[in-house]
Amino acid sequence: MSVARQESEVWNLLSRSILPHEKTLRGSVWDQIVPQRNVGSTLPLTGELKFLGADGKPTTELKVAKMEGAISEKFFKTVLDPEKDNDKFYVQLTDPSLKGKGIVTVKLSTDNENDKYDDDATEIELIEDKNNPGVFKSKAQILTSDDVDDNFKVNGIKDDQKNDQTHKVALGSQVKVNYNDGELTAEAKAPIKKTVEIDFIILRDKPESEGGKPVIGVEEVEKDFVIAQERYAQLGIELKIKGGEPRIVDPPQGLSLKGDKNDLARIMTDLGTSDPNDLEVFYVNSLNPGGLNTTNGVSGGVSLTKQFIEESIAEDPSLSGSVRYINNSFINANFKKEFTLAHELGHLLTNNKHFGEDYATDVSQDKITRNLMKDETSETNSIGASKRFTTDQQNVVYQNLGMRP
Repeated sequence: MSVARQESEVWNLLSRSILPHEKTLRGSVWDQIVPQRNVGSTLPLTGELKFLGADGKPTTELKVAKMEGAISEKFFKTVLDPEKDNDKFYVQLTDPSLKGKGIVTVKLSTDNENDKYDDDATEIELIEDKNNPGVFKSKAQILTSDDVDDNFKVNGIKDDQKNDQTHKVALGSQVKVNYNDGELTAEAKAPIKKTVEIDFIILRDKPESEGGKPVIGVEEVEKDFVIAQERYAQLGIELKIKGGEPRIVDPPQGLSLKGDKNDLARIMTDLGTSDPNDLEVFYVNSLNPGGLNTTNGVSGGVSLTKQFIEESIAEDPSLSGSVRYINNSFINANFKKEFTLAHELGHLLTNNKHFGEDYATDVSQDKITRNLMKDETSETNSIGASKRFTTDQQNVVYQNLGMRP
């Protein structure tokens, strides 16, 4: 019997017993006992698909990117590099049967109860590790919380095009990846770390019985709220409106409506709660409190933090009753900007003043420019707008809310 015939009979024997898989015989030499997967094979994969965190370890929890250190300016053009983001993640596929394939493609998508935050399935290439054949890994990916960030071109690639590295979510979203039409799948979540409830109060310009109208529409306040929700997704913090919607109320009787300190005190006393742990936001038609974060005597927003109230009481003990005013914010309906609400809530949650001016004064100017808590926030949304938090700010907020970092 020829050697070739002997090898053929042994191969057939193995095929019937211990190798019920696809085999590859190259000439008269077996490739190896571990089967090799051919292009177009319909056999089940033997591998694993998973998400890796920024530390390279497997994870089922992903973060919305703060983009800290990932945004830069080059030749007067804003550049986003996901690889430099501390909240990045990767997709990894491991399968010995795919050794030598070089590149495999997966599809990544996000799914949320609110369809607005669903991100369409995007083809992502995974590159085989030369030192670990059969192990394929994507470039750095990041989660975003608004359309502006999601649509930003990274390396010239448009949103949802092949190898797009930005993917939109809301907190609670599922992030899904699959290979070969679902033959291998993996899921992760952008979890809610903490829920913060806020009472929104819209004042009328005068009593309703006298024909008074709200100083701002409920829809506009809800729009501000959505923007704030998207900003706090970076911290894993879900914002909720107390009672489900803003309240519209008459102004206190005899209010001057000038928005001065006396007006603010009357509003908080008559319309607010006495619990300093309650977060309350009042929309008013004028803010001119004198010296409290104002521009030319007029302010878009004012917040009374625990730090501010305690410092005021230390200077003048007769103000001890003002403890009840802690965690109250005012928004000027006629002077606010896109991020004013998110900014004022940031004062309450960080219990601090302005980033780069009152604290973190040693950071770079470009970092200050993009921070939500800088003085004077951006007029409009953009990749470089003042809408970011730093990891240090996140840790302070977590501490103030009694959360673990």
